[in-house]
Amino acid sequence: MTFLEDLLVKRRTHIKLCSFLAIFTAAVAIIGSGAGGSEAAVASNHPAELAVYADRTNDGLENDTAAPTLLEGVLSQYGMVLAPGDTSRLFYEARYSDGTAQDVTAEAQWTSSNPAIVSIDSNGALVAHHSGHVQITARYESSSSSMDVQVTEYKKESVFAEARSASYSDWSWSGDNAAPVSASPREKPLSFMAKGFEAIWFHRDTLMDLTHYYGVTFKLHGGTAGGQKLRVTMMQGRNITGEFNLDEVWPNGLPADKWTDVRLIFAGLGVSSMAFDGMVVSVRGEHRQEPVYMDDVNWLKTTDTVKLPEPELPVVHVSIDTSADRRALSDGIFGVNFEDIPSKGASTINFPIKRWGGNVMTRYNWQLDTANRGADWYFLSIPSSPGTMSQLPNGSLSDQFVAASKNSGTDVLLQVPTIGWTPKSRDIAWSFSVGKYGAQAGNECDHGEVGCRSDAGTGKLANGSYVTDNDPTDTSKRVGTEFVTSWIRHLKQDFGSFVHKYALDNEPMLWPHSHWDVHPQMTTYDEVWSYTTEYAKAIKETDPGAEIFGPVSWGWCEYFYSAKDGCSAGPDMEAHEGKPYLEWYLSKVNAYKRQTGITLVDVLDIHYYPAENNVPFSSDESAAMTKRRFHSLKSLYDPNFADASSWIQEPVKLLPRMHDIIERSAPGTKLSISEYNFGDGTGIGSGLAQAEALAIFAREGVDYAMRWGTVPAASPLEDAFKLFLNYDGAGSRIQGNVVSTTSSNVDAVGAYTIMSKDGRAFVLLFNKDTEARTASLSADLNLSGTARIYRFDAIHRLAAAGTQEGSPAGLELRLPAKSATLIVLP
Repeated sequence: MTFLEDLLVKRRTHIKLCSFLAIFTAAVAIIGSGAGGSEAAVASNHPAELAVYADRTNDGLENDTAAPTLLEGVLSQYGMVLAPGDTSRLFYEARYSDGTAQDVTAEAQWTSSNPAIVSIDSNGALVAHHSGHVQITARYESSSSSMDVQVTEYKKESVFAEARSASYSDWSWSGDNAAPVSASPREKPLSFMAKGFEAIWFHRDTLMDLTHYYGVTFKLHGGTAGGQKLRVTMMQGRNITGEFNLDEVWPNGLPADKWTDVRLIFAGLGVSSMAFDGMVVSVRGEHRQEPVYMDDVNWLKTTDTVKLPEPELPVVHVSIDTSADRRALSDGIFGVNFEDIPSKGASTINFPIKRWGGNVMTRYNWQLDTANRGADWYFLSIPSSPGTMSQLPNGSLSDQFVAASKNSGTDVLLQVPTIGWTPKSRDIAWSFSVGKYGAQAGNECDHGEVGCRSDAGTGKLANGSYVTDNDPTDTSKRVGTEFVTSWIRHLKQDFGSFVHKYALDNEPMLWPHSHWDVHPQMTTYDEVWSYTTEYAKAIKETDPGAEIFGPVSWGWCEYFYSAKDGCSAGPDMEAHEGKPYLEWYLSKVNAYKRQTGITLVDVLDIHYYPAENNVPFSSDESAAMTKRRFHSLKSLYDPNFADASSWIQEPVKLLPRMHDIIERSAPGTKLSISEYNFGDGTGIGSGLAQAEALAIFAREGVDYAMRWGTVPAASPLEDAFKLFLNYDGAGSRIQGNVVSTTSSNVDAVGAYTIMSKDGRAFVLLFNKDTEARTASLSADLNLSGTARIYRFDAIHRLAAAGTQEGSPAGLELRLPAKSATLIVLP
């Protein structure tokens, strides 16, 4: 998949993200208004009504009361190249034995080995004075850490000056030389239309690195309006090796009506080594912006060769106990969601399971092969395929999906609609006609799309309130259980018993904000339970082997509250024994089973998007975002982790929390996360976070997990799945039981072990640091012999990486910076 194609497929994820953010904003601002809910209530901890719930979850979930010990101090980077006159900043983080970390930059003692070359103040601020080499050291309590700075002069090496230099190729999309701009330094600068992730790409066939290159400089012009949001990405081939977010330079976007000089130094990327062969300047966001003009592009080449020593960092000790915490690894965690518009260049991995689901599929008419997009896209009903399709329902998109899944041996989770409405015809129609319901906050033509429909409104007024007096039958008709059971009979007729997993719709507590054209009322406990009993019973009567997933909650608020209550306790909870929503729901499932012998819901199905700032869906591969992605993984399990950038403001401890709810309310129920996302970038940050998320799902006993978003081929994201499903390219996969594996520093190296039935051990090591780390393994099994190594990192796709000899005493291995390593022990 090309960088361009990757950016273009972000359009679909962008719609998902924008819809999610808009719905969430509405949920916290409106959903609880009738019950005293408010945005302030969302940001606070659980109210008093949940105190009893908190007391009941102490077993295994309480924060560790033992005083944590200081493991190590970590610098924000371990090598830096500056020029005389430059300033920079270092940070020092103390990491503790309980997995917490604290910024102690202001408390640390900072020293320079030669302040005449580089001086540093008490807040880690550096000033480069003269050429030379120094070592900077930070000390805090019992910890210390050092890094090297080389100061050197530089000279410009031209990349573009009226034309690209001879050694550069144009890999741009929609970039072109444009008419002159006033006061242009050149007769004809480069330009590109700032919309839809368009960009300029400078590529050369030879590699550059930080031993010879210090930074890049260029001029930008924002036209008459300015405000464009830009990013600058360093590339090696199609792989991202570093990223500058220019929002940090211009929070309000590119200045208008003038040329602005930009100088970016690679020290700002937070890495001490990097290879690259090009640079991309692209737009952040999909909305249309003014053209961007660019000129006078130069690399800054150092006059001296840079030689920074590799830092000496503490060894990370990994201990394996094969007799403890044994848990079967479920293949169901390596799933993805089906894309109704397949992305070009997507991975061709045979994923074990795929989900047919999402907001759009809440209003999918399987008989007409037509779906209403709801708030995802202007409430349009659009057929999946053009023409009359006289053979329908045969050959529909859903039929094609099931057929392809069956041919590849991929299990299917089929979302069935329970909202009670579906498109009434194959005609393209929309729920909020501007002509019929008056002016609205926007319409489909806001994005400047060719063939857009200016009459298709957002369903919102200018003040943000919803249009609620619409006629649902403009686009839709009522349906019930027969609509779903006839679909199941149709699938059985064509595909036998292949499909047997069914999800009871999607995110019902958000329906008043995703499908308010047909469901304006606030969803309640009773509504969800009513359709659960009605539809689950009908499905199991039609398919006795059915496995039912429910209630498919969207996230944090829906784990505890109904839409009627909002994101805080209210009358709906009070009317249902004061129980949080999921606990009450599963207790009803359990009570129904005791009364009738029928298990209505076999799998607790939830969605989870980390609430840490901009982590899900983002393609940002900057150093700060990558660190945030890695931290966000702790929300899956860590009883102490509460990210400061999250609106939740308390430990989520998602998986232990869900297992506790299951154990107390409906023991034996399986656990599914049918939507999640820890990043959509094509760089190592998103890929490494995805790989460790899968390992955490395995260790924490998740039965099913389906990632939302494209998995591009030949990317770190694809490597994350291949590491488990096809690590050697010949079909070998990780299978067996997860066993206890402890890392002495989980923030540096995550460690996980799976034991196969034939006695092999698969050890997974994820180095999240910006520098190489040494891992020392010990175990209650014999580590002697030749271990095979497989690895991927920022530049290298998953491949064999040699062998390593172990001994009865253990095995030691060097892990490259930001890498995923699989050790296969005989």
